[in-house]
Amino acid sequence: NPTNSSSNVILSGANTYTGGTIVNTTGNVRISNANAFGTGNLSIVSGTIQGDGVSVLTGISGQTWDGNFTLNSFSFGGQGAVNLGTSAITLTGNRVIGVVNGTSTVGGAISGSGRSLQFNGASNAGSGLILNGANTFDGGLTVAGASTGSSAITVTSGNASALGTGQVNLTNSDNSKVSLGVDTAVGSLTSGMNNGITLTSGGTSSLGSGTYALTFTGGGGSGAAGTATVNSSGVVTAVSLTN
Repeated sequence: NPTNSSSNVILSGANTYTGGTIVNTTGNVRISNANAFGTGNLSIVSGTIQGDGVSVLTGISGQTWDGNFTLNSFSFGGQGAVNLGTSAITLTGNRVIGVVNGTSTVGGAISGSGRSLQFNGASNAGSGLILNGANTFDGGLTVAGASTGSSAITVTSGNASALGTGQVNLTNSDNSKVSLGVDTAVGSLTSGMNNGITLTSGGTSSLGSGTYALTFTGGGGSGAAGTATVNSSGVVTAVSLTN
């Protein structure tokens, strides 16, 4: 069970050990091979995961997110995107994940009864995260860009259940965004936005036809309200906001 304690590490070998890997560090772990973490379970306790020329992490059998950590897709020679692969992920607590520099991808199904996820933008150039799993965690999803400056974050759904089954919360008007890459179920939505919500063409929802209330809580958007109209095909056709 290799463990990183307080160092910067580059893993470049096609590792075949089966006992699992624990990442518990105050430093950086750079992935330079799809099998960098062996073939067992990957437990992430702390630290920063960086990509380095690997399109997708394929070797591990599963993941447990046992603490808060950061995904850093800074480009090393033009190939820096982090892709944690498609192995299933278990949340062992409520987690806050930093997303830095470019777009990272999480493809595995994320589960955790009563567990919540918060993704924080932490890059002046903006950052992104693609969620491709059929996620079942139900404690809520928070997308948190910085309240000032250009530290924006966009979380994109690549699966109808990507946003989990709980409430979705956007914390800031300009720097916290959710992009619907496919038809996506959204249980409920709250926001601390001053300027409301912008839905771009092609954004769809599997809520079913009807008119749905938009509720804004916290921040400068407290007390604002509105509605979204969805047609029989699940397409958002109109949004009305009051402030």
